[in-house]
Amino acid sequence: MNKKASLIGGALIILLAGTITVSANTSLRDNISDLFVPKGSLKVVTDSPAQQVQISIDSEPKGTTPLEINRITTGKHVLKVTSDGYKESFQEFTIDAKKLRTITVTVGENQQPYTEQGQTVRLVLTPAVPVASAVSTTVATSFAVATPTKKVSPVTLQLLKTSGEQLRLEYKKALDGTLALTENLDAVKAFRKDREVEGENLFLSIAVYQYKPGATYKESYEGEEWQRNLDKDIQLFKNLKSGFQKSDMYYMGYGDTSVMGRQDGGFDVELKKIGKVNFALFTTAFGPAGTKALRYFTFHEPTQQIIEIGLGYYPNNTSEKQLSQVKSELESILADN
Repeated sequence: MNKKASLIGGALIILLAGTITVSANTSLRDNISDLFVPKGSLKVVTDSPAQQVQISIDSEPKGTTPLEINRITTGKHVLKVTSDGYKESFQEFTIDAKKLRTITVTVGENQQPYTEQGQTVRLVLTPAVPVASAVSTTVATSFAVATPTKKVSPVTLQLLKTSGEQLRLEYKKALDGTLALTENLDAVKAFRKDREVEGENLFLSIAVYQYKPGATYKESYEGEEWQRNLDKDIQLFKNLKSGFQKSDMYYMGYGDTSVMGRQDGGFDVELKKIGKVNFALFTTAFGPAGTKALRYFTFHEPTQQIIEIGLGYYPNNTSEKQLSQVKSELESILADN
C-alpha cells in the first residue's frame, strides 16, 4: 500500500511541475483505477495464423485475431467469435486480476468443442455448411471449406449487455443439447438461472426442464405448494395456433394457486416464430412482488426439453420505450439460432 501511495504522490508532484506527458497522465489514471477495480488481460489467437476471425466481448466488437486486450475488468464475460461461412461461437470466460487469459480458436470439424486448462481456453469454430470435397490449402491446418451463409446481424445489446450475452450462450447450448442440467427437481432435471441486468431495473431468466411422460415436480411460494405438470404445459403449448388467442398458459408453473390470480377464459397468449423456433409469448403479473414479466415458452422436440425465457421488470420504473428496446434485444438473441 505504501508503494502505491508513494507512486501516486510522486506522479502528482511531476504533474504539478508540468512535465508529465498525456500518455503518462493516462497511465496514472489507469493505475489509480486499477486500485479500485482490478483488471486482467485477454489474448485471442487462432491455431492457424493465416485464418483470422472477428472477436466481440460482451456484444462489443474488439477486432480480429491475433488480438490482445489489456485492462479488462475481472469477472465473467462472454466472447463471440465470427468468420464468414462459419457458425458463430460463444463462450463465457473469466478474467482474473493481473493474469492473462488466452483463448485459442480452432477452425475446423471433429474437434473437442471446448477445453480449459489454467488460464488457457480452446474454442472450436465449425463450418456452417461443410463441403467435404473442398479443402483449404491456404492455412497450416486443413479444414472443410464452408459456403458462406447470409446472416442478419443481431441487434446490438445496448441494455442487456453482458447479461444478454450470457443468456445467448445458455440458450444456444439448450438448443443443441449441451447445457448441463445440474438441478434435480424431484424426478425432473433442470437448469435455472436468474440474473439482474447491470445498470437497469430489469431481470433476465432462463429455465430448461428435461421432459419425460408423467413428469411433475413440487413448487411452493409463501406457504402454498403445488405440483407442476409438464405434460399439461406441453399440451397447452401444442394447442396454440399462430397469432393471439386466449389460453391458460398464463398460469403455467403455478398450478391452481392464488399467486397469479384467476380469470375465466384465460389470458392473451401469442404464438410467435422467432428464428426457427415457435414461442408462446405472454405477460404475467406477479402481485406479491409488484413485478411483471415477459415470458417465452417453447418445447424443443429434438432434445425433449422445455425452454422458458423471462424478462422481469417493475412497471412503475420501466418506460414503454425501454421495454420496447429490451424486448427487441431479447428477441434478437432468441432469433440467433
